[in-house]
Amino acid sequence: MRGRRDQVVLGAVSAAVLVAIVAFAAAGGGVKHVAATPTPAPAEPAERPLFGGSLQPHVRYRTRFFVPPISFAVGDGDWLAQGTTQPDRLLLVRRRGTGAPGGELDPHAYLSFSRSALPPGRVRPAMRGDRRLGVGRSRPTLVAGTPAETFPVRLRFRDQATACRVLLLVCTTIPPGRYLVRGTRMRRIVLMQSPGPLVIDLIGATRRDLDAVSGPATAVLDTLRIR
Repeated sequence: MRGRRDQVVLGAVSAAVLVAIVAFAAAGGGVKHVAATPTPAPAEPAERPLFGGSLQPHVRYRTRFFVPPISFAVGDGDWLAQGTTQPDRLLLVRRRGTGAPGGELDPHAYLSFSRSALPPGRVRPAMRGDRRLGVGRSRPTLVAGTPAETFPVRLRFRDQATACRVLLLVCTTIPPGRYLVRGTRMRRIVLMQSPGPLVIDLIGATRRDLDAVSGPATAVLDTLRIR
C-alpha cells in the first residue's frame, strides 16, 4: 500500500515538473534569443580589362577602347574576344572544339557589339531599304536595363564582294564592314540610346548555328553593363 502511495506522489511530482517546464518554455525560459547574423554576400570580383583571346567564365571583363564602355561576363570557356582595340566594334567568337586535345574547328557563331551613326529609330528602316537584306518583324526587349528592339535579318546575295571573289566565296557585305557568306543568319538588337545606339548582333553560319549560340549569347547579355 505504501509503495503504491509513493508511486502516486512520484507521478504528481513528475506532472508538476512537466507543467513547470512547459510554462517556462512558453514564457521564453528567461533565455535571450539572439538573431542570427546573416552571412554577407561574397564580394563581386574586380573587373578585368578586356584583351584579345580566350575568356574565362564568370569573370567580369571591361572594354578598354569601345565607346560606350561596356562590361560583361561569359558563362563558359568557349568564347574568344577579337577587335578589342576598336572604339566602334567588338567581336566575341564562339569556339568549336573537336573533342581532341587542342583540336578546334573554324567558328560558326559570333556575338558582335558595334555602334550605329543613325538614331535608334532609323536603324531598322535603313536596313529594310538595303536590297541585300531581308529584315523581319521587330519586337521590344530589354538589355542592360535599356529598352531595345530586336529583329531577324536574312541576307540576300545579290552582289558579290570583290574580297570574296578572290577567295572563291559567295558573300555579301553589311555594316560595319562585315563579309558574310551565303547561309548566314542574324538577329539584331538595337538599344534605344542617343546618339549612336549600341547595336548587338547574334550571328550564325546557318540557322542551326544561330539557334545554338542564342542561349550562350543571352547568358552574356544578361550580365551586360553599359557605362
